[in-house]
Amino acid sequence: MLTTAIAGRAIGYSDPPANVAPILYQAGRELALINQMQVQGYGWIKRDTSELRLEAEYPQLSVWLID
Repeated sequence: MLTTAIAGRAIGYSDPPANVAPILYQAGRELALINQMQVQGYGWIKRDTSELRLEAEYPQLSVWLID
């Protein structure tokens, strides 16, 4: 799930900066954290709920695929 735009451009378009290794390491750590978050359901995340958990708009994968 992306929540905001990331400024800049892909690393592969030019010579990488000298500090590219720590940037990629930190990006990997943040992706690992995002991938640990549990989401109930499938589809877009509901933003109009007061639940303390993330919940998507469809309860089952088959319902999401049909819609």
